[in-house]
Amino acid sequence: MNWLNQLATRLGLLRAEVLVLCFVMLFFLSGVAFKVFVGYHERSELIEKAQVQLFTGTESDSLLAAEEQLYEQSLTSVERVLKGYTKLNFNAATAEELEALPEIGALLADRLVRFRAYKGGKLRSLDELLEVKGITPERLSILKTYLTVE
Repeated sequence: MNWLNQLATRLGLLRAEVLVLCFVMLFFLSGVAFKVFVGYHERSELIEKAQVQLFTGTESDSLLAAEEQLYEQSLTSVERVLKGYTKLNFNAATAEELEALPEIGALLADRLVRFRAYKGGKLRSLDELLEVKGITPERLSILKTYLTVE
């Protein structure tokens, strides 16, 4: 314990104070070592999970699903109707939305909006569209795949 007495003399402290400082430093260093060990263990677990995902392909599947979800969110309502995701509500559709559908031009879209206003702003069935000039049964059957009445 000669080194302890020399250290106490150089620092101007009592031997008991130097012992307390040594225990505090030992406690601190053991805490740092524990933290480093836990961090290393957590990192190694994360690396293992990433390697497993590379072999099972779940990471790429989740990335593809995320990309597909972003793409579907970016679609406008008319593009969703045309892609078959949803149907366009005729009672709430604007002339521009109707014009974007196949088989409907600007003139027919305007007629359909005016016809809806004439009927009180709401149709009960798409079959009522047969009263509009330019809507044939064949055209109506095509439009039924894109339109709905709610």
